[in-house]
Amino acid sequence: MLAYAHRAARDDPTNTYGGDLSPQLHSSVPTSNLETSLRLLSLGADPNFYHKEKGCCLLHTAARAGQTSQVELLIVYGAHPGTTHSQSNTPVHYTASMK
Repeated sequence: MLAYAHRAARDDPTNTYGGDLSPQLHSSVPTSNLETSLRLLSLGADPNFYHKEKGCCLLHTAARAGQTSQVELLIVYGAHPGTTHSQSNTPVHYTASMK
């Protein structure tokens, strides 16, 4: 029941889950699977992770996919909604263009 209660810091030596969880979170946010995203965030994935190859952050990916619940979850975990990506757009640009 408390699987999501502990949020391990990325540099916490007790974080034994190995590897960086943020790229996994980047793959999860364009889907509707909130449980996976919540689990990764609770294990210490960075909600402000910037994918250098794709030139965007998690909020951009979730907003572009129309996953408003994922966007809300990322913001609750501290993602910055004003972050721009390589084309100088914010996540709001994607949500506004979808209406």
